[in-house]
Amino acid sequence: MANKEHLELLKQDVKAWNKWRDENNEIKIDLSGANLSEADLGGANLSEADLSGANLSGANLSKAILSGADLSGAIINNSDLSNANLTRANLSRVSFVETKLEGANLSNSRVYGISAWDLLLNNTTQTGLIITKTGDPVVTVDDIEVAQFRQEI
Repeated sequence: MANKEHLELLKQDVKAWNKWRDENNEIKIDLSGANLSEADLGGANLSEADLSGANLSGANLSKAILSGADLSGAIINNSDLSNANLTRANLSRVSFVETKLEGANLSNSRVYGISAWDLLLNNTTQTGLIITKTGDPVVTVDDIEVAQFRQEI
């Protein structure tokens, strides 16, 4: 279950949240099962956060840093990332296991090192997915399942 302090801080303001994260980077963020549907989290630093089972449907996560976050279990827990805006987000090393991404926009997101299994992807926009790590020459694909396959070979 989500840590209430973390949830309240995040809901206040992304700028204040990011400042708090910079000052408390050793704290493990627990937002598991949180209802963040329609939240404006553009540019938020959610790296390494536990977002398993969180409801992020319709949320703005453009340019958010989600590297290493656990976004799994959305299907099982009846919550999702459907219709979320993940454009230009850093999704490196994210766990997308049994996650609902229907109608989401993943355009130009970095998906290097993701775990993507049993996704629901109907009407998901997936153009320009960056499959290389930061600092390497940019290689893109237009399908998250191909992105994972390309990284495994």
